[in-house]
Amino acid sequence: MSTVNDDVNTTTTPFLPAERPLQGVNWSRYKMPIKGELCWYTIIILVTIVVMILSKDEITKVPLRVWLVGYVIHCAVHMVCAYIGHRSLRVETPWGLVAESNNTCNNIATFVELANKIFFSVWWIIGLYWVISGRHKSANDAPKLFWLTTIYLAFITLPLVITMIMACMVCVCGGLAVFYFASQAAESTVPQEQQRVANLA
Repeated sequence: MSTVNDDVNTTTTPFLPAERPLQGVNWSRYKMPIKGELCWYTIIILVTIVVMILSKDEITKVPLRVWLVGYVIHCAVHMVCAYIGHRSLRVETPWGLVAESNNTCNNIATFVELANKIFFSVWWIIGLYWVISGRHKSANDAPKLFWLTTIYLAFITLPLVITMIMACMVCVCGGLAVFYFASQAAESTVPQEQQRVANLA
């Protein structure tokens, strides 16, 4: 009798989504992007540390070491904020659950990441100025520090340049398209106006 009741309860009791474990969620598709980003910035930090150790005897006219240290700090802060943001990622599970972490930590990480981006925007301009102003002496006296800083600045600047070029191309193509259609419309209206003037005459 108890077996029958247990079977009935098992089949008739609705399954609550909150009781379902998160074993069926494919977390790998959320882990892969953050893993790649963390690995990339880890490589940058390690390469910078190794180059700074190898170039400890190099003397620069401009403080390239200071810029590299600031860049490493920027990368480390970004890694921490990205990891916290990944942990607080809201994911809809197949059972309607939402996985999320502490919102307070996420808000703090968002604020710190914004401040980090503002800091690096200024730091990037300072790095460009230092490299351009001391490129002749630094390239000879401190080649490792100079070229490492130049490579980092090039990697950062290249996407911005490409974006600006694409934006200019879009604006130019849009202007040419507007001019073309306007000229076509003007040419189509000229014969009509001439015919109307001839009819009035």
